[in-house]
Amino acid sequence: MFKTRESKWGNIIMGILMLVLAVLTYRNPLATVASIVVILAVGAIIKGLFEITTRRNLAKSIGAPTWPMWLIGIIDIIVGIYLLMNAGLGVAAMPFAFAIWFIVDSIGAIGTSFMIRRVSNSNFWLTLILGIIGLIVGIALLYNPASAAVTVVNLLIIYFVIAAIGHFIAAFTK
Repeated sequence: MFKTRESKWGNIIMGILMLVLAVLTYRNPLATVASIVVILAVGAIIKGLFEITTRRNLAKSIGAPTWPMWLIGIIDIIVGIYLLMNAGLGVAAMPFAFAIWFIVDSIGAIGTSFMIRRVSNSNFWLTLILGIIGLIVGIALLYNPASAAVTVVNLLIIYFVIAAIGHFIAAFTK
């Protein structure tokens, strides 16, 4: 797989960040939902910056359109800033915000998988399957917000670990 140095290090950094977010979420399950909203808002902003920079470089290097990476990155940044500025409203809207975040991010992963297919069939399938799983989880959260509010901590841990695995695989495969 063709990689730039930036995409390798970007994926390593994102993998570490996703693992740190998973550990923080796991270690503080009784912390206020507001603190989780703030932690995730910062994660969304950083992830948005990652989408705009590193994945855009990947898309340009294989001749794919870069607008999907820009769109997903901007949406992530907007969601993150919104949650930081409106923590109280973010707490009330958390189940829906997470559902939409899962759905948007998963659609982005599915779109990215087709760009990856040009250079790596195995990474295509991994990214596509993880994107589909994330999309299913996002839709389930959207349609059952009460249970989403109860189980969001565990779902976030799973999401962060899966995202970290995906980033580490992308960083260390050829």
